[in-house]
Amino acid sequence: MAVADRLRAIGLKLARARRDLAQLEAELTEFDHTGHRLTYKPDNQAAHRWFRYAAVELHTMGELNPEWEVTIGNVAFQARSALDQLIALAYKANGGEMAKYKGAFPIYALRDDYFVSKPGKENKREVLLRGIPDEIREVVDRVQPFNHAEPRRHLLAVVNAVCNNDKHRDGQPHLVAARSTAVTVHSPRANTVTIFSHPDVPRDLADDANLAQGDNLLRLFSEVQLDAIEQCLIKNGFIDDPDLFGIPEFRIGVVFGSNHVVSGQVRAALDYVETEVVGCIAPLIEALAAD
Repeated sequence: MAVADRLRAIGLKLARARRDLAQLEAELTEFDHTGHRLTYKPDNQAAHRWFRYAAVELHTMGELNPEWEVTIGNVAFQARSALDQLIALAYKANGGEMAKYKGAFPIYALRDDYFVSKPGKENKREVLLRGIPDEIREVVDRVQPFNHAEPRRHLLAVVNAVCNNDKHRDGQPHLVAARSTAVTVHSPRANTVTIFSHPDVPRDLADDANLAQGDNLLRLFSEVQLDAIEQCLIKNGFIDDPDLFGIPEFRIGVVFGSNHVVSGQVRAALDYVETEVVGCIAPLIEALAAD
């Protein structure tokens, strides 16, 4: 098959992944609108030194669809397959014999795992990219997760994580709560609602915070984080307001597997694969085939 035909086939993989992901995200959006709600209970208050906050309970009305796990696994698989086929095509266009091909598209979170050879063994870069021209190797090197400040959050690492969970572990959907870095402060006397932020309150999803009916979401905040909110409120001059009533904000979302991957990460990963990887390597392969 001609290089142009193989590149078109790789593009079809990514296009199929996009269609499947769009359908999944439409279903997730519908679930987000109808599947759960939060109930604030001002009559069930807790005190944290000088400010009060209300219990926030989760109420679920819908069931998470187990087929979503299959869909997101297939989406990631098509992206991973596109990467591997792209490198195989580069090998062939460079005159390599496919019967001898043992490569793949490398995705590494640790630089040493990629570049450093072990006793008696070549490094993974050389093994996986043998027969690949230097200009294509340079692109592959540039997009490795270890170049990112948080390698395991890199978009190629997300693709790898979803694929590996789907193959070897699980990728089941579950609900978690994202804690905001804010507290909503109601001041009836001034008829205002104010949002305060503090850098010590993490934006990350709650660790293993799978949610169930009736869960009190305030338990997701530690005393240290509540102290940080308190200090922020004091700093902003609310310490003398007797009417302060704080409700930390939560965003409930569907995540997949133990990595807590959200669909938006997979969507961004598809964009990255298409533009930063295929978009950069495909013209180099076409140039090889034209020589």
